[in-house]
Amino acid sequence: MLLRRNWGRAHCSFSYRSEVAFHGRMLTRIFEMREEISQFLCNQSSNLVDDFENREFILCLAYMADVFTHLNELNTSMQGTGMNTVMAREKLSAFIRKLPVWIKRVEKRNFTNFPLLEETVVSENEGMTITTEVTKHLQQLSDSFQGYFSTGDLDVAKKWILDPFLFNLDSINDSDLMKDDLIELRANAESEWSLRQ
Repeated sequence: MLLRRNWGRAHCSFSYRSEVAFHGRMLTRIFEMREEISQFLCNQSSNLVDDFENREFILCLAYMADVFTHLNELNTSMQGTGMNTVMAREKLSAFIRKLPVWIKRVEKRNFTNFPLLEETVVSENEGMTITTEVTKHLQQLSDSFQGYFSTGDLDVAKKWILDPFLFNLDSINDSDLMKDDLIELRANAESEWSLRQ
């Protein structure tokens, strides 16, 4: 938090995507340089040196660096040319579906999905200590994704977006003007030919 406070307003202007990437790289770099940072803090007689000498803090730092790396990879995969709402939703859905699997692995003290944490845990006792916190956080992350990213009518829309010529128009309410647009699209043979190419 100290580092984040020092960035001030410039940091706050980052977009969500940049912020996730920034935090992921920053946490990974802090984790990689933890011994040097500890030495620096010791030389500065800082109270923060206690954190960098605390195994529980180091385990949490490793885990958070891993989590932000996953979030950054998800975020990056949902960007760029050719990406659309359906594809982004599918990527998000896949990520959300992985979380319960990761929780089950962590409950068995299998930290495969968290390589920095896996390399940091050196004893069964440490594995037990961090397991509860990680599973709790992963469950909260899963819950927040479920509630935060509403897909609305995207499941229905996905069907006509992927193939408007095979979609059952009767499933759309007659009062919805989108139905008129789909009827016009279906009447356009050139559009169907383009879709099939």
